[in-house]
Amino acid sequence: QTSSDSSEFMLTMLSAIAQEESANTSKRVKFGKKLNAEKGKVPNFIYGYDKINGDYFNLIINEKEAEVVQRIFYLYTVKKFGTSRIAKVLNQEGYKTKRNCNWSQNAITRILSNEIYIGHVINGKEEVVDFLTGERQARDEEKWMIVERPEFQIIDKEVFKKASRLLKQRKKSFLNSGKRESDKYIFSKLIRCNNCGSTFRRLVRKNKNSTITWVCSGRNSKGADTCPN
Repeated sequence: QTSSDSSEFMLTMLSAIAQEESANTSKRVKFGKKLNAEKGKVPNFIYGYDKINGDYFNLIINEKEAEVVQRIFYLYTVKKFGTSRIAKVLNQEGYKTKRNCNWSQNAITRILSNEIYIGHVINGKEEVVDFLTGERQARDEEKWMIVERPEFQIIDKEVFKKASRLLKQRKKSFLNSGKRESDKYIFSKLIRCNNCGSTFRRLVRKNKNSTITWVCSGRNSKGADTCPN
């Protein structure tokens, strides 16, 4: 019994020491990240830029990708294309994301909402609240660390603001009505694709005369490779 008690005591002590060391390591890492954030540490992998090896604070604009970013903002703010439609256009023309994937609605939305394209490097949007589990939570916007880097700017600030307003308006419209644009017609969400299970969506094709068609939303937003229908 004495030996068992001693073993349990040692395990308890070692566990406490290990936990304290983890807490101290977490504090050191958090401090280092804070310093890097204040200096304006840039993302490792972001469309429109190339990373300089070994340099945490600089990017090089990738001119070809920057043109695609500018086109995305143009289609969204001037042509009034939705994010799914923009993704479809890029996929049809053979463009790939930074990770060589097809474009999606979410990928387009991330482009439209990323302030690095107007020269703002933002860090500290989230923080670790439990160093043992790694659980993170969002921080209040006034606690974000924003560093101005005009040499990174690809998009005019007024164009970016317009895109942000449109994103908020469409999100608010969806929250208020509970419906997306494609939900307002009688057959919306009632027809499903037999191949991929996606709902069908209504499209209006404007040539000499307007033609209304119903298409698989999976194929329409993600590209023909995702669904043969």
